[in-house]
Amino acid sequence: MHNVRLIIIMTWKELIRRKTLPILVGMTMIFLIIFDLEIRQQPLYSVATNPLANLTTLFGDKLLAAFFINLFMTFIGIFIVAGFIANDVENGTLFVIMARPIKRWQLILGKWLAIALMEGLYLPLVVLVIQNVISSHFPGTGLSGKTMVQLLVAFLAESWIVSILALLGSIILPQVAAAITVALAFVGNFILDSIAQFSPQGTWVHRLAFLFQFLLPTDKLYQRALYEWNGGSSNPFLLASGPLGVVQPVSFGIVIYAAFYIVGALWLACMIFNRLDF
Repeated sequence: MHNVRLIIIMTWKELIRRKTLPILVGMTMIFLIIFDLEIRQQPLYSVATNPLANLTTLFGDKLLAAFFINLFMTFIGIFIVAGFIANDVENGTLFVIMARPIKRWQLILGKWLAIALMEGLYLPLVVLVIQNVISSHFPGTGLSGKTMVQLLVAFLAESWIVSILALLGSIILPQVAAAITVALAFVGNFILDSIAQFSPQGTWVHRLAFLFQFLLPTDKLYQRALYEWNGGSSNPFLLASGPLGVVQPVSFGIVIYAAFYIVGALWLACMIFNRLDF
């Protein structure tokens, strides 16, 4: 594990040297400030006379925050990770590392863990800050510990899948090609699933969407995270019809599938990288 820790530290230093982490922190701070100012300008409706107005406003705020988190997690996973191996090959760093007694699978595991740990520190902190801002404006809308954990696990699983796929793309494709491929798959999956929700059951669109969700479960993980953020099963409006309704919530089993997916994709990345001839 010493070699894996060494790769993690080297990756973090490289991200700091390239100003990736400072830019990420700076953009996050800007969003949090704007989000706090925006939410303070919203009117509070009477819970007794107009509870749906408050709920709609609250849902919109959480949707905006979830979109921001999703965007930044995708940015980390695609546009940073997609250049890991490709850049190391181009600048010769990979050959210097491989000259040391470091196995190839340790290099892949270390680079992915560097991003996974960074996301594991970044995402909970941002979610807790945003939730605190929301709770300060909408009293009584705090989440239980169980709901918060399930929310974070779903978001992290989504970001870890994107990062491992970007790393896998970096092994077999140039940086730009890897980033574009994963980004198109991510966006295409979201669009296809959105279309399938408004299509009749049993059509080819549903079957194709199911196949894509099996190959890339990111959109279902995002839906599960957003469901939990809005209170999950404790929120009666989410289980009813209407603009905020969720007729059939995504099962938490998607997170279990995501765990197997991540392990399998990581194993595949190690196997492919081990067979490459540089």
